[in-house]
Amino acid sequence: WGETWGAAVVADDQVTLTHADFATDTVYTIEVTAADDIAGNPLVAGPVPNPWSFTTEAAPDLTGPVTSGIGVTPNPTAGAAAVTLTATVDDSTTGGSTIAEAEYFVDSVGADGSGIAMVASDGTFNAISEGVEISIDVSGWADGTYTLYVHGRDSAGNWGATISITLDVTSAPDTIPPQVVSNLPTDGATGVAVNTDIVVTFTEEMNQANTEGAFSIVPAIAGTFSWNPAGDTLTFNPSSDLDYGTTYTITILTAATDLAGNTLDGDKDGTMEGDNKDKWVFSFTTENEPDLTGPIVSNVQAAPDPITAGATLTLTADIDDSTTGGSNIAEAEWSSGGSAASAGSGTNMAATDGTFNAIAEGVTASIDTTGWPAGTETLWVRGRDSSGNWGSAVSTSVVVEGPDTIPPQVVSNVPSDGAVDVDVSTNIVVTFTEEMDQANTEGAFSIVPAAAGTFSWNAGGDVLTFNPSSDLVPATTYTVTILVAATDLAGNTLDGDKDGTMEADNKDKWVFSFTTVGGGTVERYAVVVGISDYINNAYIGDLQYCDDDALDVRNALNGEGYSVDLITDKSATKSAILGGLDSMAASETALDNVAFTYSGHGGTSSGKYFICPADCTNVITTMILKEDLEAKFITYESTHILIFFDSCNSGGMSSLGSTGRLCIMAAASNQYSWDGQPDISNGVWTYFFWEDGLIDNGYTANPKDMEGLFDYAKPLAAAYVATNYPPYTMTPQIADGYTGDFYL
Repeated sequence: WGETWGAAVVADDQVTLTHADFATDTVYTIEVTAADDIAGNPLVAGPVPNPWSFTTEAAPDLTGPVTSGIGVTPNPTAGAAAVTLTATVDDSTTGGSTIAEAEYFVDSVGADGSGIAMVASDGTFNAISEGVEISIDVSGWADGTYTLYVHGRDSAGNWGATISITLDVTSAPDTIPPQVVSNLPTDGATGVAVNTDIVVTFTEEMNQANTEGAFSIVPAIAGTFSWNPAGDTLTFNPSSDLDYGTTYTITILTAATDLAGNTLDGDKDGTMEGDNKDKWVFSFTTENEPDLTGPIVSNVQAAPDPITAGATLTLTADIDDSTTGGSNIAEAEWSSGGSAASAGSGTNMAATDGTFNAIAEGVTASIDTTGWPAGTETLWVRGRDSSGNWGSAVSTSVVVEGPDTIPPQVVSNVPSDGAVDVDVSTNIVVTFTEEMDQANTEGAFSIVPAAAGTFSWNAGGDVLTFNPSSDLVPATTYTVTILVAATDLAGNTLDGDKDGTMEADNKDKWVFSFTTVGGGTVERYAVVVGISDYINNAYIGDLQYCDDDALDVRNALNGEGYSVDLITDKSATKSAILGGLDSMAASETALDNVAFTYSGHGGTSSGKYFICPADCTNVITTMILKEDLEAKFITYESTHILIFFDSCNSGGMSSLGSTGRLCIMAAASNQYSWDGQPDISNGVWTYFFWEDGLIDNGYTANPKDMEGLFDYAKPLAAAYVATNYPPYTMTPQIADGYTGDFYL
């Protein structure tokens, strides 16, 4: 401990000790010993740990970031009208705050914040280390030498020291030949996606017609060219997917020139020579054909065998895709009965090593056999690979002995006992060790202060949900009691103290309390986006039902009391969408419920995942990246945030489902989502989740429970895609960082 306590203040059952300030970023442990009450009874273990620990806050950031790697091109200018100034600003060793801004000065350094602003190279200041850049017009500058100074400010408000570079402005004509800075795919790359674009970046702005004429690809494939605004990056977009498992070679001849007519310097020796020395050549190999066959299950075993009903059964198996496509194993499931449950509807199994990340996996499940009848039980195991293919189910059997004499127990309750600041719109959820007699258990349930409401159960009959008819009273402590009148299907009464015996209410009733958040009103806000008509549809095709998706989601959220900002079609620009999120951030508080839904194009490039606003082009900086969205949501006070995507590759957005958020995605990170057909007139995922599941009451167990609604809609959407868009598959994803069940 090492601390000196000050005076102790004792008041009934509470002791307050004063102390000097704790050290920052330090773990402290406190233990109470040799304490007794006024009757002399010694202190015993209770619901609060003793000893207990806590960690103090980190030290404040008081130091500005370090600027390094300054560069300016071209230098000398050789008659160029503009130069590009770049640098790196990093706070990782000087406080760890994100970079907030950067500025530059010419020839002398002014007051902090009075320079000319620079921009983040990736479009947004949101990281501890940022590349910064600016294009400077030097067309009116006299020939001579100039000093450029750069420094940055972190989000804690600290400006760092400046660094400088000398720029030589000359009016001499450009005689420097252009060179290639980089190409994508890289030379020798393998496993390249067949829908990839080919991107070549030069040292300067190029003559586009000459450069396109100098470009060739073997084997030949038709396509279109596009350029970035600076004219130094060429993109070749093939008109159709490349062939699987094929090596392509790209050549750019010296007919490629800059605007001054200097020919390509492929060998980068500073001189302009013929194609034999200066042409640029690189090759890459595309990915193999998709895996369309499910993995093989073997060595299915259940132990112990025989087993007494109520004991825990361990089910294991091996799953292997090495001979059926070579994809990693993604999941496994088990079911019981005379035949296997349909693929995707069984109970999940775990990877024996903890993670599904290999072509061959051992899998395991611990199964509670409470309520199983005596006799032979058949168990089935099947697996799915990362390409979405389920394999055939393989069975084993186990002999079950004896009647159920094991009393049910409570596994968990939400809110947890002693919870504070509980949302007044919360539901009360109690999970038991086995399927319960629903009528008996509901009759044994009470809440004080009294609150009217309705009960519902999960399909397994072991999870009870009490949904109050209206919001609970703020700043109020509620106590929930379940008496021993609660029984399992065999009539065994509740074992509240978990000692394995059935006793009276004084020992076996289950009691927990929680306190609602104090004061305030829960508001509901949403930004709903749907884009069918794109502004730049030469770069990205229009869709059909995404605007209909947005209208349906808007109506559903309106019905739950949300104030909805609806942004559709050509109005849904990048600035409009991000602006909508900013406006919602300005309104929401910690008490409020927040939602953001998107239906439209989505994608991935170079490890980045994004959604496509109405004004996007094929340049990634015009997209809304996952990082852009995280930068918005991290500013939100609410811890009740729903994020919903009906877009391709949306599984790559899963990290948005962090603490306090529920992120629901139409497809895995490597899958398409699908614009539906006239029979549903929606995007497939939106239809089964919002239209069929919520609006049309297809999901009846607890309609406002988003996790349950996901489980309802997932197999329906997957089956629709498998039927209507073979051989493609679509596997909706969920990332749940919300504690308890998420309700609208």
